[in-house]
Amino acid sequence: MGDTGNIEAEGISMSYWESRKLVEQYKKALGKSYTIIPDELIMLEKQWNKLKLDLERKKKIKATDIQIADAVVALGEVEGRMVNLIRQLAAKP
Repeated sequence: MGDTGNIEAEGISMSYWESRKLVEQYKKALGKSYTIIPDELIMLEKQWNKLKLDLERKKKIKATDIQIADAVVALGEVEGRMVNLIRQLAAKP
């Protein structure tokens, strides 16, 4: 990451949960209370972003209603899994 350590300056894009994981690891290194961010949540967030772009693309090219509906269902399934993981994180002391 160069001398600056600035992630944005290096052009590295990071998702919310990837950033949050780094913050939590930093808190751990400082000996503070921290939350373990599961890799599965990061993977699901990336998958959700791809599915969201795919849905927007399908709407833009005027895909069939079935294709759009399938994309909405896939997006909803991933979002539901993300919400469940986030609830589990919130429930931990």
